[in-house]
Amino acid sequence: MASSAGVGVGVGPTSAAAARSNPVAARTLSTLCPGWYEARYIAHVAASKRKTPSVVTTAAGPPPGKAWAGRFAVAGRAGIANIKGQLVNMRDGGFASAHDFHISALIAEVLCGGDVDAGSLVSEDYLMALERERFCALLEHPKTQERIMGMLQTGKPVRN
Repeated sequence: MASSAGVGVGVGPTSAAAARSNPVAARTLSTLCPGWYEARYIAHVAASKRKTPSVVTTAAGPPPGKAWAGRFAVAGRAGIANIKGQLVNMRDGGFASAHDFHISALIAEVLCGGDVDAGSLVSEDYLMALERERFCALLEHPKTQERIMGMLQTGKPVRN
């Protein structure tokens, strides 16, 4: 489905015959992706022996021309905490070094949008600036410089 504009707005079939004639049963704002629309379809499977139709929910893109177009919902502090929890387990279990943890924590901050609330809408420019800031901070770290020099000199990764 390319666009959801005007499809099935306010349509509520009351019978199976009405559902077959108009497959879009409802179109509501998504609870998963703010600003997106969920279209619920009544699916009639020919081989199915069920008497009641199945309801299939699909998400269509955001309506064109919204003020927040070009912005992305991010996981924020909650997402960072979840990722760091897994990283702590990896570090404490001996699967990752302290510097691996540091690198991965910086990547998690970029992927989750930094110190913002979950579901916040951020721009691409904000994410790029956050990535640049974390990358430059990582390059200044002595252990990162050791890894770079080790790779250039020996061709093998340094585990520090």
